[in-house]
Amino acid sequence: MKIMTKQRNNKTSSNNNPTGWAIWQLGNLLIRLSNGLVYEASEINGMPVTRIETISSGTIDYSKVGYVLKSQGIDQYLMHRGDILFSHINSLSQIGKVAYYDDVKELYHGMNLLLLRCNENVCSRYLFYLLKTPYMKHAIQKRAKPAVNQASVSISDLKKLDLLLPPIKEQEKIINLISTWDEAIEKQTELIKKLKLRKRGLMQQLLTGKKRLPGFTNNWKTVRLGEVCSWLRNVTFSREQLNGTNGKCQNVHYGDVLIKYQSILNCENVELPYVNNDIELKSTYDFVKDGDIIMSDTAEDETVGKACEAINVGNRIILAGLHTMLIRPKPGIFAPCFLGYYINSEAYHKQLLPLIQGIKVCSLGKQSVQNTILAIPSMKEQTEIVTILSSCDQEIQSAIKKKTEFQFQKRGLMQQLLTGKKRVK
Repeated sequence: MKIMTKQRNNKTSSNNNPTGWAIWQLGNLLIRLSNGLVYEASEINGMPVTRIETISSGTIDYSKVGYVLKSQGIDQYLMHRGDILFSHINSLSQIGKVAYYDDVKELYHGMNLLLLRCNENVCSRYLFYLLKTPYMKHAIQKRAKPAVNQASVSISDLKKLDLLLPPIKEQEKIINLISTWDEAIEKQTELIKKLKLRKRGLMQQLLTGKKRLPGFTNNWKTVRLGEVCSWLRNVTFSREQLNGTNGKCQNVHYGDVLIKYQSILNCENVELPYVNNDIELKSTYDFVKDGDIIMSDTAEDETVGKACEAINVGNRIILAGLHTMLIRPKPGIFAPCFLGYYINSEAYHKQLLPLIQGIKVCSLGKQSVQNTILAIPSMKEQTEIVTILSSCDQEIQSAIKKKTEFQFQKRGLMQQLLTGKKRVK
């Protein structure tokens, strides 16, 4: 039987809690819990103001803010260092998403996000870490009220949310420990950016011939893409004909997958929807083979034209799906992976830009792509270029893996420290 003792500030303690820890209601830890400024946003002019998209990544993205002209009363919405933005109107999976404001740039609190400002009983960084835990996010989503296309959680329900907190001194020590992992993750993030920038520069130099590797002086050959590649058939399956993602699918032979255009847009984390095993894979389909290029021919922005090259296909049955082109290089022209790098280079993408049609939905025509011009070196020089760029990719993947390890360690540490299972000295 739990013995609860009522204390000041609506705080309760329990003999089951870690020594010195107490349960607080969220409303008693805040000096502010409010909606933001209601405004008509400008795209480019005025004062920066938050939108739902501003915290979609879990951090404050200043490239996704709106703008509002400075007016009387706007100063009350100016954000303070340590404020927490909270998503309370969104799809259910996004309810409870939070971001911490560290005052890097001036920012005003806009509509459709709540602002949480802490009082002296909780460190704002500690509350931010606590709200990011899966347990707290689940507790918040349980309070959400579903609607047609979105869900919402009320301010009154949030104020009643119970939080288990240590004393301020212990909160500060826990913050310092977790912040060590935050710093390591941030450094790794910056390293990944630098490595990608380095690779981008090398691609710009090596794939245009501006920088030649030692021992290579021969002129490059100019060809049309349609002369050196064949266009194969992609397929169109409805959403109901797909079953699961990322391999989470039962009764599928040989790992049969369908590569859609969304899979191409981020080749570092390709999502491969599995074809439902009930579908008859006709012999007339063109299956993807090693060296094939799958290019996005339709997208909502200039990512149209991005491509990936199939490698290590093995026994899997892979199909090029909706909004893609399946391009197969003719034998003896390209070294493995060279064409994949070439098509994703800035120089080649600039050639595609004038060919893109549409406004809201952008698309590329097959004939237009076939008429694009490539300047290609000898097979031996291609191989050397691929070796260098592949080495860059390996460094990037190694850095990403290390960042993922840090993130995993941080989650484990938070699980221990924020529940009191592990105490700091």
